Amino acid sequence: MAEGPRLAVVAWLAGLSGWKRQLAALLLGALAATAMPPLYDLIGLAVGLSGLVWLGDGCNRSRRPGRAAFWTGWFFGLGYFVAGLWWVCNALFVDIERWWWMIPFAGLGLPILLSIFWGIALWTWRRVRFAGPSRVAAMAAILGVGEWLRSWVLTGFPWNMPGYAWWPFDSMLQANALIGAFGLTLLTFLAMMAPAAGIDGTSGRVARRAWAWPAGAIGLIAVLAVFGHVRLVLAPDLRDPATETPGVLLRLVQANFSQSEKWADALRNPNVDTQIEMSKIEGWTGVTHVIWPETAVTFPVADDPVRLADLAVAAPVGGYLLTGAPRVTIGIDGVRRVHNAMLAIGPTAQVLTAYDKAHLVPFGEYVPFGDLISFTGVASGGGFTPGPGPQTIALDGLPPFSPLICYEAIFPGAVTARPKEEGGPEPAWLLNITNDAWYGDSPGPRQHLQIVRVRAIEEGLPLVRAANTGISAVYDGYGRELARLDLGLRGVVDSPLPLPLSGGTLYAALGEAPFWAIVAGLLAWGIAARRPRQRPQT
Repeated sequence: MAEGPRLAVVAWLAGLSGWKRQLAALLLGALAATAMPPLYDLIGLAVGLSGLVWLGDGCNRSRRPGRAAFWTGWFFGLGYFVAGLWWVCNALFVDIERWWWMIPFAGLGLPILLSIFWGIALWTWRRVRFAGPSRVAAMAAILGVGEWLRSWVLTGFPWNMPGYAWWPFDSMLQANALIGAFGLTLLTFLAMMAPAAGIDGTSGRVARRAWAWPAGAIGLIAVLAVFGHVRLVLAPDLRDPATETPGVLLRLVQANFSQSEKWADALRNPNVDTQIEMSKIEGWTGVTHVIWPETAVTFPVADDPVRLADLAVAAPVGGYLLTGAPRVTIGIDGVRRVHNAMLAIGPTAQVLTAYDKAHLVPFGEYVPFGDLISFTGVASGGGFTPGPGPQTIALDGLPPFSPLICYEAIFPGAVTARPKEEGGPEPAWLLNITNDAWYGDSPGPRQHLQIVRVRAIEEGLPLVRAANTGISAVYDGYGRELARLDLGLRGVVDSPLPLPLSGGTLYAALGEAPFWAIVAGLLAWGIAARRPRQRPQT
């Protein structure tokens, strides 16, 4: 775009006020969300985030610039999250007669809450009065911290962070092994906002060598891409038997039951029988372990010897059936509790170990402040009780692994036990069992898969994923795909288990330390270059 028209667009955006500014922020946020699956539109992300900077510049002209900046960020976030998370409403259509009234709360309530982090970030940015090209660096850092906060405040929901926009580019994703998803998200903010660095929307000034900022962004992306490319070139061949765990062949069962079929009382036993039959189809004799998805068994079986004996048929000799199922416990207080669990069942019809999901879905698997709110969970009826947290499971004949049920795998840095249990084994792979049938054929399952894939790269650990309706897949510690069964298909996936990366990754060793170092550097630059306080022009 020529400089004249470009300046006119910047001046127009920065000059917006009131509802016009908020509408522009909403639309730009929705445009930025097109970077997420299934569109992968990086241009939309760059245009949206650069526009956000110029809208933020224009808040200086408001009588209350801090308030104007908050609502600018909030409306941008609202557009981003509504456009990226609309599919959450699909869960309610499973029983629409019961849950129709929750559609506005699911479709707008979650984005409204998540947008607060973007609003606070813009408010902070404006209050500190960052100026010049460094204002973009400061905004990237503050938004990066906002995304980090979004991952744990009120149990957290770090879904569709902008750093995940690089999903189609294996080379770019390798940066997660160094700086994790939060670090790559921060650098993504920085790169995508770079076009706004050379033009100040407040004054209309064009910085000297304004071209250098987009060029620098391209250079940053190129450095990350070259690092990732070299890392992948030096990686061993994906199909090299030397990279596989000897004597282990996994079978993932994807029964593809719809949500209504899955939980129908009349079908609960036939559904289990179907999965047993699928487990033993052609190739069974070479399989060492069978993996079923989350709640593949929809009723408690741990204390049912008859049903356990049926399930044990799906466990290979010398191996295990790893399946999701509800688990009931009675505490020392005499209270009956139900857990969303993963059970390891041996061929002798015994539950050898169990893992209880620790990070439950609010209003789906439990109700926050349930003592005060009269409401049952959408997914769990009366509600599940959380387990103690990440753990490493060690079973004879199978490398130790870290189990992750459903969306537990979306939380960076929280997919393995940290600190490691004293004297206990370290996980050699990640196991994610899930049921995405709630969300149908929508972007949800596709986004979920790609988020989970990044955990493999961060930790340098293979990831095995069994999903009821898909997408089931196996990735190595570089995030390379070994096996896959797509969404909406019924079948099995047989795959060897890759070995973990020798030496692990920088991220696994240091966690978020590199991310915070980048934040500190960018904020220091921004603070050093900020301009003195001025009176608003209008």
